[in-house]
Amino acid sequence: MSSSSNKPLYEINLHLRTLMKPKENQLSSLKRVFKLHGIKIVVKSNRKVNKKDLLVVKVSGDTTQTTEEQDELFAIAPDGDGPGRSITAFFIQATDPPFWGVSNREKSCVIIVNDAKKWTLAHEIGHVLGLDHTSSVSRLMCESGPGNKLVRSVPVLGWPELVTIGNSGFLQKIEDD
Repeated sequence: MSSSSNKPLYEINLHLRTLMKPKENQLSSLKRVFKLHGIKIVVKSNRKVNKKDLLVVKVSGDTTQTTEEQDELFAIAPDGDGPGRSITAFFIQATDPPFWGVSNREKSCVIIVNDAKKWTLAHEIGHVLGLDHTSSVSRLMCESGPGNKLVRSVPVLGWPELVTIGNSGFLQKIEDD
């Protein structure tokens, strides 16, 4: 999936919904990881959401299950692209129980807390794209969370992970002009 000319060959569409601004620049970190592999992150929309009752969201520890609060939050996601065409990221104050981020592949959504480590958005989007945890501390999908023990300045994706992303349905080929 890499491009020798540094021109991205593929793109992933992303919608941002901010209830609380993140302290780390999650978006630039996300773009850095995927750019290494010829994938451009395209922000299709970026909206501030004023829902004080969803600043702290009760979440399920199971990525295949959602709570009522998660469902309420995910209902704010745009549906114009259709499932599997784009991912929506929500930035909130906190989750209960506490996590830096959570993902739900079925809903194509991730939730990131405002004090999460800078690679959290990229890691949680990896889950939506079908990626599982790995034990390698140089990888984005490091089980302990990228940034905890990261041995590289930018976490990477391995070939099997790139194949999974390619088969996820979210990757769209950039048409030549």
